Amino acid sequence: MSLVHVLDLLDPGSTIPRVGLFFAPSRCEGEPLVREPESCTEWRWWPLDALPEPIVEYTRVALAAISRGALYTPMGWS
Repeated sequence: MSLVHVLDLLDPGSTIPRVGLFFAPSRCEGEPLVREPESCTEWRWWPLDALPEPIVEYTRVALAAISRGALYTPMGWS
């Protein structure tokens, strides 16, 4: 597993910053399973050009940055 992106996030209206770390697996096998059904209805593999809606905005931003080869994105900081 390798770190591929860091997202430095300040949500609008919040004073608490967050950092999102995005990793790429070194190998994948099997099918994803829902382990927290109260928080998640489904896990699936999606092509980057056909992501489901709605999608969390910081996830969309991070995936776009990763596809451009960017290692870091500040989001919500003015």
